[in-house]
Amino acid sequence: MAAPGAWFVFGFEGADEPPRGPDTGTAAPRALPLPPGGVRALRPGWDCVVIVTGSGAAVLRGGAGAALPGGCRDAVPGEGHVLLVLEAALEARSWAALRGAGAGAEERAPAWRRPLPPAAPAPALPLVPGGFAAPRAPFFWPLPARLRARRLALGLEHALLLGAAGLVYTWGSSRHGQLGHGGLQAEQEPRVLEALQGLPVADVAAGGWHSACVSGRYGPSPARGQPRPQPHGRPLAVPADAGDLYVWGWNASGQLALPCKALARERRAAADGPPGAGAAAGASPVRAGPAGPSPRPCCRQRQALPQGRLQ
Repeated sequence: MAAPGAWFVFGFEGADEPPRGPDTGTAAPRALPLPPGGVRALRPGWDCVVIVTGSGAAVLRGGAGAALPGGCRDAVPGEGHVLLVLEAALEARSWAALRGAGAGAEERAPAWRRPLPPAAPAPALPLVPGGFAAPRAPFFWPLPARLRARRLALGLEHALLLGAAGLVYTWGSSRHGQLGHGGLQAEQEPRVLEALQGLPVADVAAGGWHSACVSGRYGPSPARGQPRPQPHGRPLAVPADAGDLYVWGWNASGQLALPCKALARERRAAADGPPGAGAAAGASPVRAGPAGPSPRPCCRQRQALPQGRLQ
């Protein structure tokens, strides 16, 4: 978000959006028209984006003619299904059901449903009461209560959880180093990310096979004159509002904003070819280099990052 109330989108666009280039996408970011009430969250999918408005309604842009049901408060688009937060329940429905045309009664029925307590506020997806939900079978996974989850981010094959004390847990596949434990072994259960212990973490995010977190305050500021919390009895590694960005995992195309061979090749091709050929728009000059499976700062300078949740 470049300015208060301004959101920008780029990349592939759905079939019901006007094409903006030979690949039916747009490389340059363009402003996203804001719905009434502003934007609380964005949830991108393959050919669509769900906008959660400030008034608590979910709006679908793209999706090739699909429509969210009335009263939908939030939604997460997936490849075959969409996870919906309705007034009385969580549901997973297929794209065919949301498009309606040609769908039979069996297709229109929810593939999964979980009731919500009466008058309950909308859950902070993907976290839901008792665990977390995702738009793929089996749609719900329980979480141990001891983790006291505040945030959860899902990649294609892994998950990151931010606990109430600022600890980060990861589990799932680690074949690209996305878990951050220093190896490529999968983890079946949530495991504390030891490389970040002692560092207060404010938020976590996940790409397909890479991960990120932002250091910062993980709880309310202490009263004046009171010491700050010290996880595990150790002093904090950085000030509690540092705002440093840490990244780890797959970097084949520069996902970590670190040097990578693919972008180095594009740079060389652009230098050797005709003007305008080769590198993608906005690619920064980089030199080839490996990415590691452990968390590392994206840059040494602290950045004034937004205080909202990473999307």
